[in-house]
Amino acid sequence: MSSEDKLLKGIGKNLLKLREEKRISQKELAESMEMAQTQYGKVERGEVIPSLPTLLKAAKALGVDINKIVYGDAIKNQENSPFTNSIFFDRLKVLDSLKGDDKAIAIQMIDLVVAKEKMKSIVKDIHTYHK
Repeated sequence: MSSEDKLLKGIGKNLLKLREEKRISQKELAESMEMAQTQYGKVERGEVIPSLPTLLKAAKALGVDINKIVYGDAIKNQENSPFTNSIFFDRLKVLDSLKGDDKAIAIQMIDLVVAKEKMKSIVKDIHTYHK
C-alpha cells in the first residue's frame, strides 16, 4: 500500500472514529463539510481525499484540530504538530474563509507549488537512477 493510500485510509478511519465519538451522523457531518453524503461515505472508506478547506470544515464541525483528522492518535503531543500555533495554520484559516474565485485561485496556487515539488522529486529520482 502506497503512502498516499495509507493517508486516504487513515483520514477516513479518523473521521469515522471522531464522528462516532461525537455521535454525529454521516449526513450531518457531510452537510458541515458542504458535500453530499455519498461523497462523504467515499471519504470515510478512503476512496477519495477531501480538499484542505473541506477538512478544515470537518475539524470545525467535530471540534478538533485538523491534525486529529489527518494523523489520528499518532499525534499525542500537539506541540509537535506542523499546524498547531503556526503561521501556516493561520493562513489556512484565512484560506478557508475566502469566497468564490479568491478561494479557487488560492487553492490552484497551492496545487501549483505542490506539483512543482513533486516534479523536483521525480527529476531527482530520474537523475539518481541514471547515475
